[in-house]
Amino acid sequence: MKSYKYPFQQKAHHEQHISAPLLAERDEYLNHLLQRGTSRKRVHSISRKLLNLIPLLGLRSNSTVTQEEVDQGILRWKQSIEASSERIVSSVAFDDFRRAAINWLQYRNLFLAAPKRPTPYGDLMPSYIFHIKVTRGMTPGSVINSGHRVLWFLRWAEHRRESFADITLQDVERYIAEDCIPRVKLRTVVSACVALRVFFRYAEREGLTKNRIAAGIHVPSVPRYDPNPRGPCWREVRRMIASASGGKSTDLRARAILLLLSVYGLRSSEVTRLTVDDIDWYDESILIRRAKHGGTQRFPLQYEVGDAILQYLKNGRPACESRSLFVTVHTPYRTIPVGALLTLVRRRADALGITSPQPGPRGLRHSCATQLLQKGHSLAEIADFLGHRDQTSVSVYAKSSAAALRKVAAFSLGGFR
Repeated sequence: MKSYKYPFQQKAHHEQHISAPLLAERDEYLNHLLQRGTSRKRVHSISRKLLNLIPLLGLRSNSTVTQEEVDQGILRWKQSIEASSERIVSSVAFDDFRRAAINWLQYRNLFLAAPKRPTPYGDLMPSYIFHIKVTRGMTPGSVINSGHRVLWFLRWAEHRRESFADITLQDVERYIAEDCIPRVKLRTVVSACVALRVFFRYAEREGLTKNRIAAGIHVPSVPRYDPNPRGPCWREVRRMIASASGGKSTDLRARAILLLLSVYGLRSSEVTRLTVDDIDWYDESILIRRAKHGGTQRFPLQYEVGDAILQYLKNGRPACESRSLFVTVHTPYRTIPVGALLTLVRRRADALGITSPQPGPRGLRHSCATQLLQKGHSLAEIADFLGHRDQTSVSVYAKSSAAALRKVAAFSLGGFR
């Protein structure tokens, strides 16, 4: 086993490490991180955080800590830093400290996670999730999205109706009018209405309610043709890609992800599903697993995209057992979550002052489709390229460009520079 000795370059820091409480427990954990392949720089950073954490929480050898106590302790640390040095502690630094604290406490089995909130109306939600996942065969993303929409409504309803069978159509309409329309965009309201209609069809078929609710849920119409572009213009997309030209692992990963999102118009889940085995370097192709209908497509590997992926694999991706193409920066290394792609795109867009109605990965998908249309590709070609079942799904990208619609050209990955 590697020995974790003298982690600090400065003598004062080393003495603080030696003299602080729980030395044996900290050394055991830091050795564990080194064994798992965590870099010494990262271990050094975690060691410093643990030194701050012990007095903040008054930790003893076997003292358990709740999630609320961790959050309050790190909040006190944030406030003391900002009061003494007059500098703002970023949300990234706050979350990093919180993650390091919870990981250490979990390693020592001392972390008491907040109990999960019980689902409303007994096992109604688990049964419904099983139905849409197994019986209806919804994709994982659709299951999560639909489940959240229904769960939010049921949490709202449980404070008003003791029994699920007592819920009426008027309750649904009131929820949409009071809790959805004033707070979210029209497309989100539509998503909520569709999810609730599917849910109540299930409830009525299973005899869980005698009220005829599903047929009465009105889904608002959303204009298919939007005169304004949903994603950034192609010049701004290229600026965002160029901003990720550094040699750090985060830049190398970001550049490869941004290119996949913009050049191929991939959905976030399609990027996170990629594995190292999906890249055929001999054939210079990439295999995409579609999120919506579960099919696969293989595309030529565009040179710029392939080079970015190769640079990430050689110089940015940590050595780990995961076969996912994109993994987290910190241990334990795992598939990068879908939400991280939204954060990645938004932060890099904000840093460059790039704004659009769709600021995340979906905006780059819109930009890709718009660019293809402007280059003269037909809607049928764009639909196939983006993994849609029919061209009506991509007619939104056409907007009012009658001239672009008249152009039909053979598919090519060129022209993206």
